[in-house]
Amino acid sequence: MVRSERGSVSVFTAGVMVMIGMLIVGLTGVGQVLLAKSRAVAAAEAGALAAAPVTFRPFGATGTATREAARLVRANGAELVACSCSHDPGYDPRTVTVTARAPVSVLGLGEFALEATAAAEFRPVALLREPRPPQAPEPRIGPAASSTAQSPDILRPSLPAPRDRGGEAQGPVGRYRRR
Repeated sequence: MVRSERGSVSVFTAGVMVMIGMLIVGLTGVGQVLLAKSRAVAAAEAGALAAAPVTFRPFGATGTATREAARLVRANGAELVACSCSHDPGYDPRTVTVTARAPVSVLGLGEFALEATAAAEFRPVALLREPRPPQAPEPRIGPAASSTAQSPDILRPSLPAPRDRGGEAQGPVGRYRRR
């Protein structure tokens, strides 16, 4: 008795479609996790950078460093878990560490949270240095410096013309042989 292979393509196609659907769901879940992780990292870094200068009261901050870190962590779509950012009136460098948690919901796995920790260093002594005056542009040398006419030649570098030496030429960088 010979069996018919009729309809086997439909079963194969249905199996491939199920596998493609599972692949799409899996890749979507991985994308959601990566997005939540990057959101947690960005929130932790923003919170640490915002809280670091606030630990130094003469900087001009009115709130606390923890409150400032929490504000920026929330603005980045996460919640503040921990902040080691104590007030220090001295001029010694200090490091602030902030941990943020970002929630993520993955289809089939449920809802969970990803945490990220970031640190920022603040050096109050840098505030005592006098700011450098802006640097003046260096004077231009050559015909373009004194010329007021706007020509395309001003934008091109002025290079000496190659000297012909019977098959060899001397360029601005070195010798090259013509073929």
